[in-house]
Amino acid sequence: MTTAPTLEGATLEVDQLLEAICAALQITPTQFELAKGHYEAVGDWLSKPDSPLAQSRPHIYPQGSMALRTTTRPRGREEYDLDMVLQVEPTSSDPMDLYRRVEERLRAHRDYAGRLEKKRRCLRLSYEHQFHLDILPARRDDRRGGTCIEVPDCELRTWKPSNPLGYVKWFEERCEIAQDAFQKREMAPLVQPAPSDLLVVLRQVVQLLKRRRDNMFFGLENAPRSVILTTLAALFYEGEPTIIHAMVGIGKRFEEAVAAAAPRRFRVLNPTNPSEDFSESWDDSTTYEEFVRFVQVVRTEFATLLQIKGLDHLGALLDDMFGDQLGQAAVRAFLQRIRDAKDADDLRFRGPALIIGSERGHRPSPHTFHHGA
Repeated sequence: MTTAPTLEGATLEVDQLLEAICAALQITPTQFELAKGHYEAVGDWLSKPDSPLAQSRPHIYPQGSMALRTTTRPRGREEYDLDMVLQVEPTSSDPMDLYRRVEERLRAHRDYAGRLEKKRRCLRLSYEHQFHLDILPARRDDRRGGTCIEVPDCELRTWKPSNPLGYVKWFEERCEIAQDAFQKREMAPLVQPAPSDLLVVLRQVVQLLKRRRDNMFFGLENAPRSVILTTLAALFYEGEPTIIHAMVGIGKRFEEAVAAAAPRRFRVLNPTNPSEDFSESWDDSTTYEEFVRFVQVVRTEFATLLQIKGLDHLGALLDDMFGDQLGQAAVRAFLQRIRDAKDADDLRFRGPALIIGSERGHRPSPHTFHHGA
């Protein structure tokens, strides 16, 4: 475990801006509840007694960013990409049989038919200006047991191993190492109120990595996969209490792991189902090298943030990193909070750190939505 860095004024200021960006990227509780209603309705339609899937006991649950609470608004558009698993009991040995049955049942629904789009492993329902629901057909994996599943790969026409529920549990355990460090951050004022269970450094790091990826690889096919960014962040996080120190530390440890693996490539396996290689696309050396370069760029950028003087310059660099003028918006929100605190006589300094609000900081009540099967 690394020694926690001192929470100096510059660190707190930058972290507050980064927290504001994360808050702007996060799906709102209202949007989450809307998505939840849609995917539960899909599950109900697929499992009705007259459904050809009914005897397979289908049930639907979120995976990926929705389950991990690391949703990130895509660059330049409003729709979030939300991933669901439609799991059934062990079925035909032909993976395409399950995929086709789920597709046919969705097309039999008047509303879903016009929203449906076929993907390599999932079926997408698009809700314009809201989100995409990517529904992944899956069957229980009796051979590997536990919460492991197998999913169809339409290109290879074979079953691929996975374990979304196990992965969520593992990620939550990795987040827990942040709790002691989180207490040390409570004096740091927030630019925007956010549910306290979202204010976990590891989740915020994942959000920022995904958004930086989107901005750097916009429209390119070799963009790093979200699951790789999430897994590496969780593997190499050592409990730093600030976003910025966590990001620099994670980048440094990954670079060390790459050097240790050379001349072979570093592999990223599913920590809850090692049969699933998240990094299989890295067999193309160019894709691997692009990812390594991405990590190096991100580590350098975050280290640079601590050296910049002036909110205007910070906002400009954050705009370059994350796009959509998110940096400038974070600066404006920060300055507005200072003005509000002055009006309320609730602003003071502790050494170099600007404190807004009470000594421990105001934390709104956490949201009440939960994720799971």
